[in-house]
Amino acid sequence: MKSVFGYVLSCRLYETTHTCMYSVPQLLCIPSVSDSDLCKFWDLETIGVKPRELVDSYSETKVFKEFESTVKFVNGRYEVALPWKDDSAKEKLLNNEVIAHKRLSKFMVELEQDKELKKEYQKVFDSYESDHMIEEVPRQEISGVNPVYYMPHRPVVKLSSSSTKIRSVFDASASCYNGVSLNDYLSSGPSLNPDLVEMLICFRCWPIAVTADLRKAFLQISVQEQDRDVHRFL
Repeated sequence: MKSVFGYVLSCRLYETTHTCMYSVPQLLCIPSVSDSDLCKFWDLETIGVKPRELVDSYSETKVFKEFESTVKFVNGRYEVALPWKDDSAKEKLLNNEVIAHKRLSKFMVELEQDKELKKEYQKVFDSYESDHMIEEVPRQEISGVNPVYYMPHRPVVKLSSSSTKIRSVFDASASCYNGVSLNDYLSSGPSLNPDLVEMLICFRCWPIAVTADLRKAFLQISVQEQDRDVHRFL
């Protein structure tokens, strides 16, 4: 309730000892609560059951419309175009091969100190190539009409993982000579992930729940040919 001291929440908490049960009055005074703060309390009650029109509104965004118009299924994989912020973004992205080469040289010094990691990290790229997730850029296509960007990379080791103990992480936020990166020119778009609480609530509907994981999920998606040159690495 609202009082001259601010919003007040009052109740009794019952506690039991070996000899008797007694109640302790509790008083919580909240000096200043805005209407927006109060709305957050009510919003918690609607997690997972928000109006459907809020979810459908995501499809009205420019990025999602472009995605729907360019995504296609090619040779057993979905192929997508990169969500460029505008048409001029590609022209502003500079070739950062020299910068990427310097980072790779520094990283190779670290790898030389751990021969086992170097060997296992090489296996990661070998598997990418055998699974047709990466390919060597033909010499005659190294210099072309498309924008070029090289992503530095490092290994991430997770020995507890049952499927991928070592994986490579590519840095698309590495800056070019003009101080911008590939990430700066790409739109993040709306989040299409289902609400976690909503998914957990579904587990209450049936007696058995089954979960699964897609191995190397993001690597199963191809990038359309005219955008692949900004996904290069050394």
